[in-house]
Formats: sequence, C-alpha cells, structure tokens
Amino acid sequence: MDIKELVEEIGYSPRRKASCHGGEYCSPCPFCKDGKDRFLIWLNRHNKNGEYSGGRYRCRKCEKCGDAITFLREWHGLNYRDACARLKITPKPRQFVQRIQEPAKPLIASNPPIIWIEKAAAFTEWCHANLIKNPDAFKKMQERGFTAESIEKYKIGFNPGDPQGRDFKRSRQGWGLEEQIKSNGTPQQIWLPIGFTIPTFSDDGQVVKLKIRRSAWKEDDKLPKYVEISGSKSSPSVYGTNQLPVALVLESEFDGLLVQQEVGDLVYCVALGGSTKPLDAETENILKRTTHILFVPDFDSAGVVAWIKWKKKFCNIHRILTPHGKSVGDYFQEGGDLRKWLQEAIQNMNKQLMH
Repeated sequence: MDIKELVEEIGYSPRRKASCHGGEYCSPCPFCKDGKDRFLIWLNRHNKNGEYSGGRYRCRKCEKCGDAITFLREWHGLNYRDACARLKITPKPRQFVQRIQEPAKPLIASNPPIIWIEKAAAFTEWCHANLIKNPDAFKKMQERGFTAESIEKYKIGFNPGDPQGRDFKRSRQGWGLEEQIKSNGTPQQIWLPIGFTIPTFSDDGQVVKLKIRRSAWKEDDKLPKYVEISGSKSSPSVYGTNQLPVALVLESEFDGLLVQQEVGDLVYCVALGGSTKPLDAETENILKRTTHILFVPDFDSAGVVAWIKWKKKFCNIHRILTPHGKSVGDYFQEGGDLRKWLQEAIQNMNKQLMH
C-alpha cells in the first residue's frame, strides 16, 4: 500500500500531474483542506536515508509532509509499529542516538548540457520570430504591457506548434538529457506546448532556462499554466543589474521583466517562478550581498507561507503589496504606476530603518 492509496481511502481522488518519481499526483490537502492541487504525492520517492515507505507527500500551504508511515500516524493516530504493520513493513529497531540537525545547504544549480543550450537557443529565436510576425500574439504581449523594444530585448516568443496545431514533443536524448522511462514503459519526452515562451539568459548570453505560458490553459486545467522545459537550470530568474542596492523578489517571470522595463534603474528582479520554489546557492549569495530586499508575494495563501519562510532567511527583507490586483502584472494592467509605487515603497522602507 502506498500514500496515494491511503489518501484515496479517506475520500480524495489524487490526479496525475507529472511522471517524475514514479508519478506525481495532486489533490486538496486532507489536513488544511486548502486548494485543489496543494497536496503533492510522489509514489516512488524515497526518504533521506534511501528507504522506501510508501512514497512521499507534501502540502504547499500547511507544510505537512512525510511518508506513508507519517500519514498513518498523523491522520489515523497509529503508533509506529501499527503503521508499519498496516503497510506490511518490518519496523526498524529504535535507536536512541542524538542527532544534531545541520542547516539545509542551498541547492547548487548547474547549467544545462551544451546540446540543451543550443537547442533552447534555436527554439527561442524561432519562437521570437513567430511572435514578431503573428499580429494576434504580438498584441497579447502588448496588452500585458510590453513594448516592442522589450519584446526584442528579452526575446519573448510564441510557439504556434506544428502545422496541425499540436504541441511539440522532443526526445530527451536529442536535447542532451538522460533518458527516462514512464510507468507504461515508453520514453519520457520533452514537452514544448503551444504558448508564449520566456527564456532566461546567463551572464554570457546563453539560454539556461525556458518557460512556456500555455495558450490552452483554462481554470481547473489538470496541466500547469506555466511549463518549465525539462533540463532548465533549477534556479530563479535574475533580471537587471544585481549590483543595485535594492532587489525585488516576486513570483512571475513576466512580472519581473515588466518591472525591468518600467523601473530597471531602481531595482533588479528575482522571479521565483512559483512561491514554493527553493533558492539556489548562487541566487542566495547575490541576495545576501544586496542592501535591501523587497518581497512581493501574490495575494493568496501560498504567498503568505512564502513570506514566512523568506523573512526567516533574510534579515534585510521587507514585504510590500501592490495597491490593487493579485500581482504586479495585474496592478500594471489595471493602470497602476509601477515607478510611483516602488519609489514610495523604498522611501517608506528607508523611513522605517531610520527609526
């Protein structure tokens, strides 16, 4: 029995979200009852000690996490031996060894393989050219607030799909990645869905990360709105001059680019790509060298949880909220003045530091 089966027993129906770790599933959280996909399940994920105990789970809001044994103990109130018996696992002998917990080390994010970088660069240029010659797609980017100069500068693009209007699927090995086999025995492929492309460049101009905002996404969609292409560098996107004294940390890459377009002289941006995404060591060191950090969470429960984590990590961080709209992009599209808003936020921050 695994964690998915245990969750199904209490009335939930986890739906498949991805194929990693033997299948990634999501559902509302049994503990905090929040959202539709906050509770994540990985069928084949092992514990830190390499042991398998029915998979792993984690809620992105209340932070409940563990394996099948943990779930049985917390949900059903079973003791360790009874939980093991339920799962038909031999209980380990108890060892009373005091462990000193070391602080978690930041993730070391490596650049993708050179073949991936070359493929991603060619795809980025092709999508950018498609956006330029597609009036409808170009207009949608302008409606988000982007100027023609910014679209060119940031190489924003549009993937129209194949001639039949279908998403592209590409071989992982063809992009320099290791082959992965799905649960049905077929090779996992790189998914390049139809939609707007957002590349992230390294300091030397190489494409190291690529995201696509799916055109087909709708509310209650089982697939994500933003797809990070397999093989992308596992780090936030940093936009602008990180030598500036103020960093603006937000969730969306599109919002980060929009801020750079409007007020890149005031702040540089760190776009997390998701409120729960971890920091890598390189980005963390950049932020630690920055005098002040302004944190702009989205107006949702995940944003609240993210803020709690960030203020524990950085002593020089200050939370600011947009006057209206869920995010920076929404605020701007509703007529908000980004420059005035950020100038006032920086002034207020400086006043608070003086008292």
